[in-house]
Amino acid sequence: MKNKAIHAMKALTVYEFFRQTKRLLAFLIFLVASLAVQGAELSLLVTGDMHGWMEPSIRNGHLIGGAAEMSAAWKKKEGFSRDKFIVVSCGDVATGPAISSAYKGLPSIFVMNKMGYDLSVLGNHEMDFDGVDGFKRLQENAKFPFIAGNLANEDGNPSKLMPSFAIVERRGAKIGFVGLTVSDFASVTGAKELYALPYAESLRKIVPEIRRLGVSIVILVSHIPHADLIKLAKDCADLRIPIMLGGHSHELAQQKIGGTWVVSSGQWWQSYSRIDFESSSQDASVLPSVISSKQVWMAGKPEDCPADPEVKSEIDLWKERVAKDYGQVIGFSARGISVRPGICGIVSRAWLSKYPADLTISNLWGFRQEIPPGPIRVLDMIGVMPFVNSLLRIKMSGAQINSFNPGIEIPVYGGAKIIDGALVQTSSGKKYELSQTYNVLVSSFFYGACPDFKNADPSPEIVSSDWRAPVIEWIESRNSSPEKPLEEFLDADATH
Repeated sequence: MKNKAIHAMKALTVYEFFRQTKRLLAFLIFLVASLAVQGAELSLLVTGDMHGWMEPSIRNGHLIGGAAEMSAAWKKKEGFSRDKFIVVSCGDVATGPAISSAYKGLPSIFVMNKMGYDLSVLGNHEMDFDGVDGFKRLQENAKFPFIAGNLANEDGNPSKLMPSFAIVERRGAKIGFVGLTVSDFASVTGAKELYALPYAESLRKIVPEIRRLGVSIVILVSHIPHADLIKLAKDCADLRIPIMLGGHSHELAQQKIGGTWVVSSGQWWQSYSRIDFESSSQDASVLPSVISSKQVWMAGKPEDCPADPEVKSEIDLWKERVAKDYGQVIGFSARGISVRPGICGIVSRAWLSKYPADLTISNLWGFRQEIPPGPIRVLDMIGVMPFVNSLLRIKMSGAQINSFNPGIEIPVYGGAKIIDGALVQTSSGKKYELSQTYNVLVSSFFYGACPDFKNADPSPEIVSSDWRAPVIEWIESRNSSPEKPLEEFLDADATH
């Protein structure tokens, strides 16, 4: 009888244990679900202005940047997982070295797909390869959306080229990303059928719309310079946007403006930002909490910078292809050649030797890299001059040359130099006669960006469909070598 009672008590105890455990488990499940909806901790990984720099560089024995190296750092150092992290690009993803530019930006898109990007704002350089049609090609191959909410067509109606925002769901929370691109979009791209609307006006229109869709938090992802983004944060403080991400100015900077973190994440896959935040409730009056924001510079000894195998494999495929397609050696440089005056001088000489004219006017920002020491390959010149441009010959009077206003661009003159503040012809040392007409060589982009060119000659002559081709031809014709490098053919005074 006593043993039966003991067994009964033991059975009751085991029953109570499982019953209490079941209750505790149910409570924990409820608690976790509640936290997922009401206050899940999430993280952003943010890059800006990558410009196709997928491969790392070596400086003083240190490895700098690299898309595969960054992807590995995310996984090893940040604990990257798809359920907690959202990966964001602040635009200008493709134009840069030949490994990306030679194939009109597609390699950068494929690498971003491998890295797990969730979205990108539209950068102005996304239009570099065949304008809108080229951008659509990037869109079609991206496994993430491009967004921009301040683009309008020529008729003033909002552009339907891409959505104005994107919603990303993580841990039961809906995160809304509003996209804004740079205000002078029309003047700095080849897509003249599009222009950008004011930042604040667009933001005030989109934020209420996205909040009506039940998002937990609204974040701005922009291709906007850091200083402009700070002003926007002040002007739109009432919208209660906790995070504003910026690009275009290639800055690595962050600061808190009121209740808003303003963060710009650098360039060329050389740095990234990690922002941890807590998703809020549906109460719009409660500002989501940013727990921390840090910025990481990608540099270290090569043995300390492993590469993500999957991302590196993708990069290696394009590296092999560009070497095969554009690895032809056309010259040799002993010390490397700087953009100014070196490359600017090469370009003006090449153009003038091929197409007779009195003057060349180039845009300094059109030359994106230096020529490195060693053999000069076609792919190096694609990196130097990555844009898809034709070469035009236009007519300008001396008066128009002397009063030329390049706007935001920086002009570089070939066949001329500045003496005592006046532009004079290099060959004769004479000023340009006000009433005389001169032939001038310019790139198609520069022509389109400067109204003064179009006003001087509304019917330009296309002398070459590829502005880069005569430069490659000129370099190759010098037959430079280690014994007689290309530097010996250059005149430092040829271009100013």
